Amino acid sequence: MLLQKVDEFGTLRDAAKDLRMSYRHAWGMVRRAEEALGEPLLKFWKGGRKGGGGAQITESGRKMINEYLRLKRELSVLEHALLESSPKPRKTRRRTVQVSDLRREE
Repeated sequence: MLLQKVDEFGTLRDAAKDLRMSYRHAWGMVRRAEEALGEPLLKFWKGGRKGGGGAQITESGRKMINEYLRLKRELSVLEHALLESSPKPRKTRRRTVQVSDLRREE
């Protein structure tokens, strides 16, 4: 998840790079999520000439990560339960058909 990578790397640019997406795409994802939630997920600061800018996850962003991980765990448990409860395919015994079986008696 993008927010987890921002937390790991400290910048949206490095998080996007690690996820093999453009910075513009990553920024758009964050912006759309923030608009939908009505709360900021990241706090940004600019660096100087030598860099030093970065991003930090807000409390809302942290809650979103935790909720995502909780849902992921629950879905995994559900998937496991469904796989265990589904009927197992029966093995069918194959019968070898010979050419003599296919001939009509005249």
